[in-house]
Amino acid sequence: MNNIIVNNNQNINIYDILDAIEEMIERATAFPLSKGKVLVNADHMVDLLSSAKINLPSEIKKSMHICKECDMMYADAKKDAENIIKAAENKAKRILNEQEILKQAQSKANEMLIQANKSKLEVKKTTSEYVDKTLATTEEALIKALTKIRESRQEARKVSKK
Repeated sequence: MNNIIVNNNQNINIYDILDAIEEMIERATAFPLSKGKVLVNADHMVDLLSSAKINLPSEIKKSMHICKECDMMYADAKKDAENIIKAAENKAKRILNEQEILKQAQSKANEMLIQANKSKLEVKKTTSEYVDKTLATTEEALIKALTKIRESRQEARKVSKK
């Protein structure tokens, strides 16, 4: 990895640069009695760090672009979900309205049926009363006529016996 050639115009993956720095430090010659201090090629280290500084903003830009895309996808998904929910709510309202209309129609039909039955009973009662009254009048007329016929027969028998 130590052979990464740093060119300010070249985009290098930030992880490759960090790996090169890490490898440079691991392969570097340690100073005796210095508790972890090492000797590295300063020019190459500065070039790697400069390249990291140059490429880090592009990596951040890529990350920000990815985040923006994720935000846009989330917004689209949220909008789609809201549209689906709104459509479902509208459909539910429409179904409830249809059910309410059906319920009202059934109620009206029941009221009409009850009224028709009441009217039927009234017509039946009125008709029955009319028929009874007419039959009673006819019966009275027939009784009178029968009485007259009997009287006339008796009169005729009296006349024929004389």
